[in-house]
Amino acid sequence: MAKSSTLRIPFNKIKKVILGANYKLSLAFSTKAVATKLHKKYKKKNGPANILSFPYSKNNGEILIHLNSIRDEASKFGHTYSEHLLFIYIHGLLHLKGYKHGAIMEKQENKYFKKFS
Repeated sequence: MAKSSTLRIPFNKIKKVILGANYKLSLAFSTKAVATKLHKKYKKKNGPANILSFPYSKNNGEILIHLNSIRDEASKFGHTYSEHLLFIYIHGLLHLKGYKHGAIMEKQENKYFKKFS
């Protein structure tokens, strides 16, 4: 059976579970030009970033998502577009919580992905 490509993503609920109800999050969806410019500026990498997380304080941050990058890379991870958007959003939230890439972060990503997919 083929995977459904329609997954409703409860962005605010997921944010509350991972970061808490009092965390003020700005979620923005960017153009390729903006995602590329910011990726170069903050990560010194070429091409558009799929997601960038900007923690401003302990309880305030921003996530920028480039939807076309999410769509383009979803199949590489065995995800539908919606599943990959969910996974990447969780990834960005965990960065705001202070997690760095590695086994501990991957365990948290998988836990929350299973919970919300």
